[in-house]
Amino acid sequence: MIFGEPPIGTVELAEFVIDQIRKLPGDSLKTEKSTPWTDTIKEGLAELGKRKGFLVSPDPAPDPHPETQREKRQGEYIHDVIWRCEFSRDILLAVESEWLDIDEVLYDFEKLMHTKSPLKLMVSNMWESSAKARKNNLPRLLERIVKDCLTPFQQHVCGETCLLVNFFGLTANAACYQFVADQDGKVQTASFTPLV
Repeated sequence: MIFGEPPIGTVELAEFVIDQIRKLPGDSLKTEKSTPWTDTIKEGLAELGKRKGFLVSPDPAPDPHPETQREKRQGEYIHDVIWRCEFSRDILLAVESEWLDIDEVLYDFEKLMHTKSPLKLMVSNMWESSAKARKNNLPRLLERIVKDCLTPFQQHVCGETCLLVNFFGLTANAACYQFVADQDGKVQTASFTPLV
């Protein structure tokens, strides 16, 4: 594979994201504000990426290379979270998270499609309690990602993996799906398969 091996297995990554949300206090799960969810996922993935030896953005810690003369902390860069190889600066994991709105999820998923990375993670939540959920449910989301993002895209790289972790409403319950490109360029049949 052009990109090399993913930095983490899809099942391990999905379980890690779900575990991060399960650690939230009960009150955080009862709000439709996405901030606690997003912050928890971003902080958890940043910590995990650093433990695995990757450069992480955003990184709440000061720059480990003071010789670069950058005084500020590494902020968000391209995506909500990325893991990069320290030597080559290749992106190994690209992460986007979006809540509530299917069009916003599609917009962020499309950004992931344009990123050179062996593993791309989209975290979403279609709030079951909201009126939008009736038209923005998970089956419709999967259908729209395949139709609007995966199928027309002509720059797939064989072996690249897109992982979708979708939470259900105000709970830490989630469904996980993956798409693995089976060829370079435009794929003949794009579909998600259930993961966990």
